[in-house]
Amino acid sequence: MKDIVTQDDVPPAGRAGECFWCYAKMGQPHEYGCATIRVPVEVEITIRGSISVPRSWDANTIEFHMNESSNCIDNQIDEIVGYNEEDCACDVAKGKYIRHLDVIEGVQRSRRLELVHNFKELPPSPEDEESQP
Repeated sequence: MKDIVTQDDVPPAGRAGECFWCYAKMGQPHEYGCATIRVPVEVEITIRGSISVPRSWDANTIEFHMNESSNCIDNQIDEIVGYNEEDCACDVAKGKYIRHLDVIEGVQRSRRLELVHNFKELPPSPEDEESQP
């Protein structure tokens, strides 16, 4: 199935009857590199910063608290980002691409199902192209 340009791809500020990002006409397929065609990928995000913990806690207790207790890791992320003057994680986080996921893996891994609805057909991965004769 091709990803066809719909009215949802034509914001009020865009040109009438065409995709805002790839300029494909209404009812025609989006260009291959169009930003509206989304695919699931696995990433690793590392955040480094400081949080406050009780003075008596050792490394094991701190790691248990962050990773295995009923405490949600979001609390630590909010605390680390909160220390940043601009309330932005850009200075304390780094992202790394791991791999493309197939759509089923993406659905299984996603906790935010609204993102899954944007997943379309995946382009062939470099590994797939290398394995073909």
